[in-house]
Amino acid sequence: MTPEQQDTSARNRGKAYTRRRIQEVALESFVEKGYNGATIGEIAARAGVAETTIYEHFRNKEDILFSIPRDFFSRLCRSLENHFLGVDGVENLFRKFVWHHLHFFQENPLSSALYILELWNNPAFLKTKGFSFLSEYRARLEGILESGQQEGTFDPKLPKEICASMVLGTFNHLILSKVMLKRPLELIPYAERLFKVFRKVLEPTDAVDQRVFRGQEGRRKDILMAALMEFEKHGYEGATIARIAKRAGVTQPTIYEYFKSKEDLLYSIPEVAMQDFLKSLEESLRNLDNPVNRLYNFILHQVRSVRDAPTYYRLLIMELRNNPGFYDSPGYRSLREYSARFVEIVKEGAASGCFRDDVDITCVQNLYFGTFDDLTIQFLLNGKLQYIVGVSEYLFDLTYRALKKE
Repeated sequence: MTPEQQDTSARNRGKAYTRRRIQEVALESFVEKGYNGATIGEIAARAGVAETTIYEHFRNKEDILFSIPRDFFSRLCRSLENHFLGVDGVENLFRKFVWHHLHFFQENPLSSALYILELWNNPAFLKTKGFSFLSEYRARLEGILESGQQEGTFDPKLPKEICASMVLGTFNHLILSKVMLKRPLELIPYAERLFKVFRKVLEPTDAVDQRVFRGQEGRRKDILMAALMEFEKHGYEGATIARIAKRAGVTQPTIYEYFKSKEDLLYSIPEVAMQDFLKSLEESLRNLDNPVNRLYNFILHQVRSVRDAPTYYRLLIMELRNNPGFYDSPGYRSLREYSARFVEIVKEGAASGCFRDDVDITCVQNLYFGTFDDLTIQFLLNGKLQYIVGVSEYLFDLTYRALKKE
């Protein structure tokens, strides 16, 4: 190698190091402060470079954001294939997939948090190279599921796409709960537990044989509806009290008679919405004493709620779910009260003998709500939310399979 070639090689190594350093620092900033809270100036300062240096490697802040999952999911795909070497049999491959996924995400807690907080529900992510790698990864899982269906290990009546959403959605929901509640990202202890639940759900079987603001009036309701539309159009950061007041046909001071701040208004929407959902849920469950029927109606009620209140669910998933403050609000407590009905039904079924008496409630809860979240996000992002009720039977089937007795 000539001296000139050596200089070029050294410069390239230096550029690669700088790029990686910027990504590492940006990853920390995005997770700590959120994408909107992090700035190019802060990233440059923490990386020890000038802002101009950032733009030598990336077009803008979004380019930095999407470069991180590209590397992360590329490594995830390569690592999976390496772990599959020497593994034979669909069931062994599926067990290895579950174990590998949880291990890889546990070993990369910042990248895991970034995906859950900033990318899972981000429409722009769908157009990136990182999403291409994630799609390749998902296709690998669907291939395992399809092979299992063809050889009779898994039930061929279950669409592999829905089953993949169940698996990946369960993982994501588990990670989300750890991240938002600031708990250690300890995922490996769930590997065998989740594999057993998934395996129970997927095994061949005969057909399952058992089968937003209505309570508000006047100005408060007008303000809540106006705020919901404003947050839908402009997002929380871009929304203004002035436009909300104009939409509601009231003055700004009037809004502050009902709500302390824009944040209070944001958090009040799920609180009020969930009160209505809880009331209608109780009505739908009132005359049902069989836990299987109650489970079916719970799922159907929640899926129909998404169809009938898409703007609210878009706000919940796109704006609130990744907002740390939301988890200390009455709105989140109302959401927990709604999800507690699911746990109550499962416990009732186990106690009465309708469901298995050794149900792993934590895993089944993550399975159901994770699958529900993943499917809802897909329908929200592809603009076909009106068709979501069509998956309710599959959602019930998957959940019931995890609960039913042998």
